[in-house]
Amino acid sequence: MRITNPAASTATAAPSYATPETPPTAMKMEEKVISIIQSNTEEKAGITLRSDLRKELRLDSFGTLMVINALEDSFGIALEEADFARVNTVNDVVSLLREKYACA
Repeated sequence: MRITNPAASTATAAPSYATPETPPTAMKMEEKVISIIQSNTEEKAGITLRSDLRKELRLDSFGTLMVINALEDSFGIALEEADFARVNTVNDVVSLLREKYACA
């Protein structure tokens, strides 16, 4: 005798309302910035919003250009190097992206 569950056969998956245009949450943006910096520095672990780009992460001029290019690609913006020269920490990068470039 075969027993079936009628509820299982009529259940449908809930529709997904997320779209590519859905803006990332604040934490997701911070995580994305940290991930971009991690992939462009030798320091892979322990990067936080307080990490100093030059002192702790030893980001040199070439590394800075790599991070700028990755941020531009990821967020679809054009960063000015002069703006990036004023940032010191990872949190400064996040603030710059939010304030000047209106990234979510």
